[in-house]
Amino acid sequence: MVLLQTLTMCSNLQSSLLEEVIREGLRLTSPDATVLNIEWSISPPEKYSEFKVISSSLLGNVVSILVKFTSDDFVPAYGRVNLEMALFRNIYVARRTIKSGERLSEKDISLMKWNVLGLAGNFTDDAQEIVGKIARKLFRENEPLDCYYLFKEPDVKVGQVLRAFIEIGGVTVTTLVRAMKDSYVGDVIAVRNIQTGFIFHGMLDDNLVVRVSGS
Repeated sequence: MVLLQTLTMCSNLQSSLLEEVIREGLRLTSPDATVLNIEWSISPPEKYSEFKVISSSLLGNVVSILVKFTSDDFVPAYGRVNLEMALFRNIYVARRTIKSGERLSEKDISLMKWNVLGLAGNFTDDAQEIVGKIARKLFRENEPLDCYYLFKEPDVKVGQVLRAFIEIGGVTVTTLVRAMKDSYVGDVIAVRNIQTGFIFHGMLDDNLVVRVSGS
């Protein structure tokens, strides 16, 4: 349902024109969006017999629509109307100031209704996508939590010593290796053999063991 909280328009604007520009605004945003305000930056003529939407664009949360007006009494005229739109969603925000490098817990976040139109970033209403992750930036109180700036702590950190199982011709060799970079379970990671210094790659399994298949 479209809620018109503020309406700033010419008094002679026909209801059919109003319906058309609102329909165009919803098409460019979402059927669930709300129209907060309608304002003409270029007013339509006082009299017209027909109108047609020529073009429209979305910038942030504002839809700008160019309308062509025609009548037997004058050459075609043009008007431009701007619709301020809102699409409210529940997303997680910071309950307190969160510093870069802090790990987020459930007590650090809260759901808040927010206008997501024009809000750049990756936001969520799923706590599992946030809790336990580490902030890459400072989040201020009530600031939406952009998942781009949250990361999971690596399962293995650079320099960590691991066991590696190397399978060659049906024979499994076990050795100790050192991780060359931060990695996660399931990654193919580069490791250095502690004894020989040789660098090779293997899959990091659920037990934090590097498994290497050879011929």
